[in-house]
Amino acid sequence: MFKLLILLPLVIVGSVLLSVGAVVFLPLLALAPLALAIGAGLFAFALTAGILVFVVRVLGAIVFGIGGLIVGGIGLAMLLAGGAVFVALGLVFAHLLLPLLLIVGVVWLIQRNHKPPRPAQIAPL
Repeated sequence: MFKLLILLPLVIVGSVLLSVGAVVFLPLLALAPLALAIGAGLFAFALTAGILVFVVRVLGAIVFGIGGLIVGGIGLAMLLAGGAVFVALGLVFAHLLLPLLLIVGVVWLIQRNHKPPRPAQIAPL
């Protein structure tokens, strides 16, 4: 009884709706190749753009990395060159200053040792 009162009308209504839907959808089915072609074109465009963007990003990273290495190498060379210049200047000033220090040291030594000795003091008895 349940099948006859509820399920049978539902099956009939579903069949009618399915046939109406098929009649409406069937002309749209002819557009499926067009939709597939558009989808394939969009996919090809997106894939190509993605590959190109990836290649450009990789090349940009390589260029950026090489630029960083070049800047670091130039900086290291400048650091070493600046250090060499300071060492050279230090050696020049040391060679200029050494005779003056020697003269000042000899004069100080003579002055320090030239003081007259203190008179001897007699110890109280």
